[in-house]
Order: sequence, then C-alpha cells, then structure tokens
Amino acid sequence: MFSDLSEYVTIPLMVYNWARGTNVEIDYETGIHLSKIRNVVALKDSTANRNQMVKTLECVVRDVRVFAPFISKHGHAALTGIGGDGNIDGGPTAASFGVKYYKNVQQSNRDAAISIADDYCNLMSRLIRPDWSGIFATPQSQYKACMNLMGQPGGYPRLPLLPVDEADTLKALRDILASSGLITSDKD
Repeated sequence: MFSDLSEYVTIPLMVYNWARGTNVEIDYETGIHLSKIRNVVALKDSTANRNQMVKTLECVVRDVRVFAPFISKHGHAALTGIGGDGNIDGGPTAASFGVKYYKNVQQSNRDAAISIADDYCNLMSRLIRPDWSGIFATPQSQYKACMNLMGQPGGYPRLPLLPVDEADTLKALRDILASSGLITSDKD
C-alpha cells in the first residue's frame, strides 16, 4: 500500500512522527513501511514514547536517516548502540548543547556527552513536560519567547497560538535561560 506512493513522489522526503501535533503516532510497523518508499530518506521521530522510538530506530536505521531525541542518557545509549543521525530540535535552546554533545559523541567521549545531555535535560525539564507540552505555554510560544530573550529573531507564533508576553512568565523563562548559561542573568 505505501510503496505505491513512490510513483507520485519524486523528491526526497522526511517522514515526521509528531503525535503531539497530529494526534497520530507513527508506530514502528508503519515506520518500516514508510521507510521502504523509494523517496523517503529520513524519519524525524518526535515522540514522547521512548520505547516506541527505540523500536522504530532498530527497525529503520539501516534504511533511512533517523533524527530522534538522542540528547539524554537513554538517547546516548540508543544512538551509540543502535545508530541514528542526530536531532532536529524545535527549541533554540538545543543548539549550544547539541553541537557540543554530538562532537563528544563523534569523539567517543561518553562522559562529556552525558554531562552535556544532563545539562540539556535539566534545562528542558523546566520548559517541557514529559508529554512534550509546554510548562508556561505551548512549546512553540515558549521557544519563540526564549529566542527573543536570547536576542535571536524569534518573532511570534502563528494564530491560534498566542505569544508569551506576561511579565512573570517572561521573567521565569529569562531565569531558566540564565541558570542554564544561555543568557546573562539580570543580576549580573
């Protein structure tokens, strides 16, 4: 059924599993079928279900590039034990951690990679719940507010999402970013 699509699709495609945004989880069996479509070259597995992510990774990593939540202790074990290609992270906060993390993974410096992953998970746990909902607002609204606080061109979310513009929430986000070393504290 899925392989019949390849005659209609002529450009490289990335399958995006984002159950939080679509209310549909691409399970590993569907992931296998999708990875067999000629033009599917990658899978972004943005799932909060770690067991599902590992099972999918095991099944498709030889067929397509896999981007998943690898910046954690469990992610490191999956990445170095099974394989994978990296993260495509929606948060502006990930870049500084991700670059250092993946350099250390590439250099087989496990202790440094795990230390960076711990710092990243500490930061993200103050912004995102285990089900990947935002703590202060929608993740997209929070990320854009964080980008603006970091001096990056974050702009504002598209409707129907609302921007984070309450002073108390912006202060809380600023404090989280400062405690993670991503911006200078107001006290400095």
